[in-house]
Amino acid sequence: CARRSWYELGEKDIYDKTRQALTKLVDQQNNNHKSTGLATGIELPHDHDVVSGRGNPSTLHPGNHLFRNIICKTKKEFMKGTLYEKKMYTLDVIDKIKSLNPPGRFLRQDMTCPRRNWYELGEKDTLIKTREAFRASITGGKDTISNVSLHFSPSSSPINPAKSPL
Repeated sequence: CARRSWYELGEKDIYDKTRQALTKLVDQQNNNHKSTGLATGIELPHDHDVVSGRGNPSTLHPGNHLFRNIICKTKKEFMKGTLYEKKMYTLDVIDKIKSLNPPGRFLRQDMTCPRRNWYELGEKDTLIKTREAFRASITGGKDTISNVSLHFSPSSSPINPAKSPL
């Protein structure tokens, strides 16, 4: 049976192929965090957990608030440190979260699951999240371009007000 190109496929065939590809992708994503040996199927994060996400739910979570406080306390040393020292500060923050009682975990919500359970992030994702938190605390959580102030004065304007049509 010869394979047909996308141009030769009908609308139903394209729908079926797209659905198969998406199902395969979702299965791969589900298997990625289930095969790591980390906790999955967490119904509700506790107060020491650091949750990944955007907006108020993650910003206002008590574990994220504690996480940001630890970041702020070590921010000055992190800024002055070498690359190796920065990695050590990052690992130190992660250890502080994990040494709490009950131990803090770094979690992400599983959007493919109908119940939207949480799963624990791996070491690589935890390091990335902590480094991003350090960078955000240094820049104030804003893009560097927004920190630049633009000065405008009428005398530096290329438009001559005397010749302006207004």
